[in-house]
Amino acid sequence: MNKKLKTIRTRHVSRRALERYDVHLTKRDQEKIIGKIQSRDQDVRFLFKQTNSRSHYEIDYEGMTFRVVYNKVHKCILTVLPTKKKS
Repeated sequence: MNKKLKTIRTRHVSRRALERYDVHLTKRDQEKIIGKIQSRDQDVRFLFKQTNSRSHYEIDYEGMTFRVVYNKVHKCILTVLPTKKKS
């Protein structure tokens, strides 16, 4: 993946986290979350596979629970989704 696309994706994830969770996820935070997904950390819960390369995860990080879409081909987070609210 080229550097410009990686920067755009990192910025997108930061914006969505700020918008949906009121939290600023830095590039380093995103790298830590990616590491947790790749190592199948106990704080990571697999939700479902969207395509052969995209999967949805729920991750406990820094005292918060995030829903993310992870791309295993590019090894990056594509977006941060809002958590489903229980009624």
